[in-house]
Amino acid sequence: MKYKHDLSSFEFQYTGISYPARAIEPELDGLTLSGSLVETGEHGNETVVAKVAGYIYPAECGMPVCEWLDAMSADMSKFVCLFGSDGYPIDEVVKETLATDIGPYLFLTNLVVKPSERGKEFGSITTLEAIKVWGSDADFVAINPFPLQFANEGDNEFAGQFEGVEYEAARAKLIAYYERIGFSLIQPKGCSGMMVLSSKCI
Repeated sequence: MKYKHDLSSFEFQYTGISYPARAIEPELDGLTLSGSLVETGEHGNETVVAKVAGYIYPAECGMPVCEWLDAMSADMSKFVCLFGSDGYPIDEVVKETLATDIGPYLFLTNLVVKPSERGKEFGSITTLEAIKVWGSDADFVAINPFPLQFANEGDNEFAGQFEGVEYEAARAKLIAYYERIGFSLIQPKGCSGMMVLSSKCI
């Protein structure tokens, strides 16, 4: 993907290494990830313009993916709707791209861009850099298209409070945003929808 912005003064800084790893809790395989897109100014001062977080479900995890997601956090448990009882994604297009083993899967959460820097592709750059660093060997990448400006009321369970144009417009804009960088919207029964990037596109 070509960017309009000159990235010579920017760097994606991150913590976390590629799987397998043991983190979070001793009994859970996986890795907690965090990254920032940082701009270095004329005098060497650094400014964070965007942040992203994520988790990796490793290929050889001792826990089924749905149990693993439930054990991680309430936000992560929302990704359970993507999987069938066999642990594979329910979407056939994605399922066809997967290797024999289940996983690894990359789940990205909490992408935020500094308000003064929005509309400059920094969100796309941060997302794609995170995928390049953390998900190059992943079977697929998933993102929950939930507008974080509503997160102060809780999480997706509170989405009903924002059924008016404001919430729906924000969510539609976010879905279109991720579609532009290669994600597809998957809407399993009982789920408001998740954005997924299959291994063919990574």
